[in-house]
Amino acid sequence: MPVILEMADKRVMVLTLAAPWNVGELMAVYPDEQKHYDAATDKVFAIVNLTNMGNIPAGALRARVSPQVTHPMSGQVCIVGANAVARTMAETVFKLTRFNRIMFFKTEAEAWAFLRPQLEKDEKVMQP
Repeated sequence: MPVILEMADKRVMVLTLAAPWNVGELMAVYPDEQKHYDAATDKVFAIVNLTNMGNIPAGALRARVSPQVTHPMSGQVCIVGANAVARTMAETVFKLTRFNRIMFFKTEAEAWAFLRPQLEKDEKVMQP
């Protein structure tokens, strides 16, 4: 399946898009995303890996209804491996939705390096 959603840990979901994929396949994972966000007691971060996504399919702007963007428990969204067209499309979607918690990274390792301090900080706050 070219669209894969995984929980890397309880607070980080990884969404991977690999060619060929279509918007219907992407939107089909939204109910699972919604369940993770609904069950969360703290912000859930997302890593969206576009490294092997290929071409952006028709209707991609419909992706703006993702729980990653709309859910109140959504934290930072880290976009990985976006080419210039994909980055422009993502920036457009996030502007349309007034979502400003987005960062772009070349590799998934860079995204994790960005998220780990935030996760560790949150864990310390949660401990007595």
